[in-house]
Amino acid sequence: MRSTSRSRCNHGGTFVPGPYVRLTVRDTGHGIPDEIRDRIFDPFFTTKVPEEGTGMGLTVVQGIMRHHDGAIHVTSLPDPGYVYPLFPPLS
Repeated sequence: MRSTSRSRCNHGGTFVPGPYVRLTVRDTGHGIPDEIRDRIFDPFFTTKVPEEGTGMGLTVVQGIMRHHDGAIHVTSLPDPGYVYPLFPPLS
């Protein structure tokens, strides 16, 4: 459990002071280049070919977190992939 008193989120919501649970999703893919990071939550944005996906995954996760007054934080490194800590409120 984590408690926060300030905004600690760079994408997908703003923290309201209070207790949160931290769920971390990790991927071992290619990471997210800086030049597209601002678009990763855009509906239908994808770097994949059409047969590989729709680009809705992060948009849906962001919507779920916002609906429950939670947040998502994005950390991406060049080769080891990315980390998405999700912060749903404890209540």
